[in-house]
Amino acid sequence: MKIGVSGASGHLGRAVVSELLQRAGGHEVVAITRTPETVSGPARGRFGDYNGPKALRRPMRVSIVCSSSRPWNPESARRRTSPPSTRP
Repeated sequence: MKIGVSGASGHLGRAVVSELLQRAGGHEVVAITRTPETVSGPARGRFGDYNGPKALRRPMRVSIVCSSSRPWNPESARRRTSPPSTRP
């Protein structure tokens, strides 16, 4: 089985990829992330970004997708990246 893991470069995603690779069964793992160059083998890195859904339209040819991505919220992203003096 080929398993895709979205958010694979994040804290939870890395743990999910690692666990899947350690399990018996010979499953192929596709690490879906905005930074596929950071993915080390035997997982295969694949670019994916919910902010750029066109990249997600390409067929992944996976049997199942495990989402470890955090829901994207423009307001919370702005709060995390804005200096405290500019926060509402």
